[in-house]
Amino acid sequence: MASTSSDADLVIADVTTLSVGQLKKLIADAGLTIPAGVVYKSELQACARDAQVALAAQRTGSGEVRWVTCQFCEKEFAAASEEECTAHMATCSAFAEQHADRAQDGEQQSDCAPGGNPFDDTS
Repeated sequence: MASTSSDADLVIADVTTLSVGQLKKLIADAGLTIPAGVVYKSELQACARDAQVALAAQRTGSGEVRWVTCQFCEKEFAAASEEECTAHMATCSAFAEQHADRAQDGEQQSDCAPGGNPFDDTS
């Protein structure tokens, strides 16, 4: 199946905002099956989070995918690298709002949220 931008959006979407159909598609696209007995949307959302991690690992070829939370908008998403976190910051309206004054002054913006880099294992 060819990937469309809407398919890519499902991989990084907040699973709590997805319809049941979108959750099922995300799970199927990751090659996962919905376990027997899963009937509630919240259970599908948990399966979809696993699917997002699996798809991120497939996309990057990395076995190390972390579930991270943006410190600005509190969105949770699967990321396999610091670059994926930085890509989120480029589209995060809460990040842009908080750093609007520095962007207007031409200051270099940090790509790491307060609390540190989730991919820095030195701490």
